[in-house]
Amino acid sequence: MGKLEEYDTVADRKGLGERWDVYRVRHRLRHTEWLVVPFMMIAVLAYELLKSPLLYVPVLAVIAVGTIVGLRRIPPRTGIRMILVYDKGLLFVHTNAYPVTLLWEDVEASRQVYEQSDVKFKSGGVQSTVRYGHLTIWPSDGKPPIVLMHVLRQSDLASTIEEEIRPRLFESLNAALDANGEARVGPVIVTRAGILFPAADKDRPPVLLDWSQLKETRVSPTSDVLLRFTQQAGAPKGPSSFAISVPNAAVIRDFIEETRGLAE
Repeated sequence: MGKLEEYDTVADRKGLGERWDVYRVRHRLRHTEWLVVPFMMIAVLAYELLKSPLLYVPVLAVIAVGTIVGLRRIPPRTGIRMILVYDKGLLFVHTNAYPVTLLWEDVEASRQVYEQSDVKFKSGGVQSTVRYGHLTIWPSDGKPPIVLMHVLRQSDLASTIEEEIRPRLFESLNAALDANGEARVGPVIVTRAGILFPAADKDRPPVLLDWSQLKETRVSPTSDVLLRFTQQAGAPKGPSSFAISVPNAAVIRDFIEETRGLAE
């Protein structure tokens, strides 16, 4: 029985159902200075064995590339090295530890944040950018969040998690709106009439901007919900733009747009 089948057995005992996908964590080399010494030894050995400068360079290049590529595929010594997605939840494979499972119903929220996007590659005239960041998953039982870094196809994993917990989040937000006439989203409150913002001065009442003033709602590259407003004559003066830093930004954006659509 292979490793994946062993994990499937654990998942089956936990009631996770059928396996959908596997996401691996890539070990990223941060300090490569120590590679200089073995490469020098390899260079001397290759030269002695081949006795030909013409073969020396390509052989050394192949050895160097093979070594670097191989090392980059080595899983991290500690932490999560694999995430398996199942029909009813997730399984996290830890290095030297028993796998941990998490049902979809036990996922409270998730958020993907890109920390940098300045690593660019150009091939065949086409330039692409590789963005590195982290994906945070908050369990609903109050346990510490699970932070994933350098996951291959991380965006796909983040989208899958969000789609699985989206119906429950929508239901919770709409239930709060129906019960109280408002739903808190980070520092703002969504109401049937518009969005309520905290006043700059704590002694002043909150500012309500109605839906007619909302010009744009979108998700930023930093996974924030960006709101843009138009300033209308005679309307309360509020922010022209506002960023809401919350998990599940796409769900919050859709909830705001749906609430506005029902009110108009």
